[in-house]
Amino acid sequence: VLLTTPTTPTHRMKAIADASQGFLYL
Repeated sequence: VLLTTPTTPTHRMKAIADASQGFLYL
């Protein structure tokens, strides 16, 4: 599971979500 922050760009969050197979903490 990868972590994102409120400052993470939306397209980056999408890439992270894809890389982590949809498991994502906002």
